[in-house]
Amino acid sequence: YQSVAGQEYFQWAVTHNRKGATFRIDNKEYLVTSSKFERLDWMVIGLIPLEELTQDNRKVTQLIFVIGFFCMILGLISSVFISRTISR
Repeated sequence: YQSVAGQEYFQWAVTHNRKGATFRIDNKEYLVTSSKFERLDWMVIGLIPLEELTQDNRKVTQLIFVIGFFCMILGLISSVFISRTISR
């Protein structure tokens, strides 16, 4: 068990119920979310590394660029072929 009461994100979580923000913890970006349970007088804080949240986005972005590049090459080759056919 480790107390997080002195952490910057804890102070933020206490004042911003049911919201999220990013914080740098140990040189790593985290999404910090919090939720207060009034009936139990509990504060639940969730920390999720941003890298985990965005790793699939990076893969999709790379795939879009690769497909776009091949479509551009295919379009260039098609336009050269069509223009040669027309100009004959």
